[in-house]
Amino acid sequence: MARPGFIGNLGKGFGIGGGGGGGGVRCGRNNNNRWGEFEGFSKALIPSVVASGRPSFDGYVGEDVVGERTAFVTQYNSPAFVNNSGRPVVVILSWMGANRKNIEKYTEFYRERGCDVYFFLNNVGHAIIPIESRRQAHRVMETLSSIPQNRPVFVHAFSIGTGVYGYVVDMMRNKEEQFKHVAGVIYDSGPAMIFPSDVAKGLHLVCPTISKKVWSVFAKAFFTVTQARKNFRVAEDALAESQLAHAPQLYVYSKDDTIIDEVHTSIGHFIDQNRRRGIECFSKVFEKSKHVMHLRYHPDEYMENLGGFLQRCLERHDRSFIAGEQSAPAAAH
Repeated sequence: MARPGFIGNLGKGFGIGGGGGGGGVRCGRNNNNRWGEFEGFSKALIPSVVASGRPSFDGYVGEDVVGERTAFVTQYNSPAFVNNSGRPVVVILSWMGANRKNIEKYTEFYRERGCDVYFFLNNVGHAIIPIESRRQAHRVMETLSSIPQNRPVFVHAFSIGTGVYGYVVDMMRNKEEQFKHVAGVIYDSGPAMIFPSDVAKGLHLVCPTISKKVWSVFAKAFFTVTQARKNFRVAEDALAESQLAHAPQLYVYSKDDTIIDEVHTSIGHFIDQNRRRGIECFSKVFEKSKHVMHLRYHPDEYMENLGGFLQRCLERHDRSFIAGEQSAPAAAH
């Protein structure tokens, strides 16, 4: 039985940078067919674009809603939000093509620290089709809005997930009071300005049987048809100019990232812009690692930085929450 919101076989097509491996559509070349490369391309692409990206609550098992035309879960429950426990909530936005198994090591880390975890699995459609990115962002926004204000929330976004969160930030404009419970944001291997060449590199890395030339043509065509560059600029601008002023940020990335061009300059742009706005920003930069695979290559340093950031933000959030409760009666008079 699949878990609520888990997409099953449809959502495992790609993983940028090979960050997690395992699962998903295997693309192979048919050597007896001159169009074999394009067959592999279509088999890999179509299921991933069709898949939806509904959230899963870690630790809750339920039944899928199966209908004649239902290819993925159409309902999910939110058991963590119905109580008044005050436990922290972590919302994970995955890298492209991550599956549930890939995310488990992160959910386990947060569970051990007393957090409830929700996660969204992002696919290739969320990476290259702006309308799909926005739909995913709306789902994230709905989840964040449903969490009680007394429960501190952390957003942990990976790679293309940082772009999805950019749309969420854009939707948060002029609504900062509604999201005071967001205690901190973690960016892993992002954010960065996305161009067709970046998408093509990521897709070729996980599906090398399809040539770089084919991926490049595909990415450029999609970006042109969907006006992706213009649309993604909205998310990028929001991440640079409109993030929640009260929520500290942690950026984790490596200097030798092969997916993001000029990674230090690209991510550094977002760090600098947010610091200028007075937001507390931290960074952990690895000399050698892999895109979205820092936990695998540097587990101790990764968890130490994540744990320290979590603790710092929770202490800050608790002080702010207590101060808010104390001032509320006075404001009511």
